[in-house]
Amino acid sequence: MPAQSPRLPKISVIQSFKVAAELGSLAKAAAQLALTPAAVSQQIRQLEEQLGSALFVRTQSGVMLTETGKEYLRYVTEAFDILHLGQQNLRHAALMPKLTLYALPALASKWLLPNIMQWRERCPDIDLSLHGTHAQVDFSATPADFVICFGEDRYPQLDKQRLFMDEVVPVASPSLLQRYSLARALEQAPLIHLDWGNEGRFLPDWRSWLQARGAATPATQPSLSFN
Repeated sequence: MPAQSPRLPKISVIQSFKVAAELGSLAKAAAQLALTPAAVSQQIRQLEEQLGSALFVRTQSGVMLTETGKEYLRYVTEAFDILHLGQQNLRHAALMPKLTLYALPALASKWLLPNIMQWRERCPDIDLSLHGTHAQVDFSATPADFVICFGEDRYPQLDKQRLFMDEVVPVASPSLLQRYSLARALEQAPLIHLDWGNEGRFLPDWRSWLQARGAATPATQPSLSFN
């Protein structure tokens, strides 16, 4: 079995060490923490026993850090700074309204980003978090407020609003169209198919496009596929 990590000291004990180290006095630390000097002394002793090293040298005027104590204080100070930063960020997040939007990557970069500054001018007090993804978003597991995606039958239990319809057109090499008309190219030239993965059922393919045009898909037509 893997060795268990040593248990961390209680945060109150670490705080007593930090304050005593900064003030250089157990009595002053006790007064600031609303504890007795004996309680602070006992906490320091417990911390030293748990770490297996002396952290302070007692002097007539107070306490002085050992080299081990100075090193440990650096770690403790950094840890407390991170805790304070996390608290500030959480407080800011609680005070500032936030909009979390998930969208297809191409849509986010080509349509949303160019309009961000216009939206910011109208909503200057709202934080925006924009995520680009092709995956279906689980509203119960993510902070998503809105999702912009393909397909009318996605998210059946949620409110939906159609923003726009995509226009799908065939494209071909100019040299190919010099040899064939478009109708003949569709019948004889290799068709390029795209494998969109899970998004494929929401995106048009050659079969659905030809059916919408009232044309049948050639049964023996050669093709190329890419994902």
